[in-house]
Amino acid sequence: MRAHRFDNLRIWMRLRPRWKRPIPPPRRRRRPRRASPAGPALLALLFLAPGPAVAASEREVTLSIAGGYRVYDEPLGLSDDAALLFRVGLGLSSRAQLAIDYLYSDPARSVNHTYAHVDHVRLLGRMNALTGRTRPYGLFGVGIFVADFGDSYDTTAGTVSAGLGIERRLGPQLLVQVEATAEFYKAEVVLFDPGGRARYRGPRTTEANGTFSAGFGFHF
Repeated sequence: MRAHRFDNLRIWMRLRPRWKRPIPPPRRRRRPRRASPAGPALLALLFLAPGPAVAASEREVTLSIAGGYRVYDEPLGLSDDAALLFRVGLGLSSRAQLAIDYLYSDPARSVNHTYAHVDHVRLLGRMNALTGRTRPYGLFGVGIFVADFGDSYDTTAGTVSAGLGIERRLGPQLLVQVEATAEFYKAEVVLFDPGGRARYRGPRTTEANGTFSAGFGFHF
């Protein structure tokens, strides 16, 4: 009898409907947000943009001295010789600079081997290709040189200069640079008689002298 009751209880439990919980609505999967390119671009701008130090250096003054080798063209009758250069520069922007320099050399004359004194003053514009510690640059300007031959008439000519160089900043104020320039001028061969009168004038030609220099300087 008891076994029969237990069997009925088991059947009733099997047939009893289970409580159905409400099925929650399906959850929508959130797609991960794509990173906006504005964030990395802003960080790159903060790290790469020039700070106040660059703006302060736009009006910097540079003083430099260099030694080098000067190559003279044939019409001057001067042998190639060592040269000394002094330069003062004023920054106009982070890339542009205005400079004035003085170039001196003491070459020997090819005619009688006496020495001549050559002074060259140039007004130059400089444009930097880069503005970091290493600065390749180009030069262009005008000038005038005077060759004092001592035993003959002096020679004076206006020049147009062009050149290339590279500068390296080594510290807060020290810099070194290497440079090559060419100076173009008009030349005319004139022969004089013992009385100082011109007996012959040749055609005017365009000639060029070259200067290779390396030196150091300071910027403030």
